[in-house]
Amino acid sequence: MPSVRPLALCGLEAALEAIKGAAAGAAERALIHVERGEYTDAERELRDALRLDPNCAAAEGLLGWTAALMGDVAGADIKFKRAMRLAPGKPWPLVLRAMAWRSWNR
Repeated sequence: MPSVRPLALCGLEAALEAIKGAAAGAAERALIHVERGEYTDAERELRDALRLDPNCAAAEGLLGWTAALMGDVAGADIKFKRAMRLAPGKPWPLVLRAMAWRSWNR
């Protein structure tokens, strides 16, 4: 299962900076839940962020990471791919996806 710590080292700041307005608050609350191991609550917050901004690549990527932490490989991959489509040329969605796959294949 992926560790939460590498997330902060590999593009988390870029993901958070990409989130604007009310969606940012939901994403920040989601990260607090992830740190506490409250993945269902984090998922709820990120889905709220996506309701506020359906094209928020950062929320999609973080939702993928949360799915990865919950062991949902297929769901995580879908979210990572959507984040990559929404943020073309940005490395952080690819980094999160690679970290998740690396953790699963250990």
